[in-house]
Amino acid sequence: MKTQCRKANETKNRNRKNYLINKPFQMKHILAILLVQVLTVVFTSIVATYLIYFVLDTNAVQISHNYGFLLQWGIMLLTALVIGAFLIVKFTHNIAGPIYQACRQLNDAANGDIPSEEVVFRKKDHFKELQNNLNECFKTMRTYKHAYDKQNQQG
Repeated sequence: MKTQCRKANETKNRNRKNYLINKPFQMKHILAILLVQVLTVVFTSIVATYLIYFVLDTNAVQISHNYGFLLQWGIMLLTALVIGAFLIVKFTHNIAGPIYQACRQLNDAANGDIPSEEVVFRKKDHFKELQNNLNECFKTMRTYKHAYDKQNQQG
């Protein structure tokens, strides 16, 4: 009865959208990639400013102090960061999800509760080979446990 309730709760939790499964792993990669994005935008703006002020003929190009230019760069930076953050969270979610699921099921197996159902990762998740290896491992563990239980019942 207790395991049925636990499995029902696990099924409910699997359907919930939790994009930060392994927060330290995902946040580390999110911050690193966002930093690269910010540095790219800053470098591009510095190069563009250099070209406008020092390379182009200032007589041919009318330069005015237009603060709307800074606003445009700010909006572009913010847009790049939001889109980048979304893509990075989605990417790391497809990595962290299978690792989290494998760790949880291996932990259960180590505590004597060998999963009876096959391990199934989401369609877009990485580590499909790990899924197959875990299924083979748990199948072997169930076989050994069944033989051990049968031997103890006889003896």
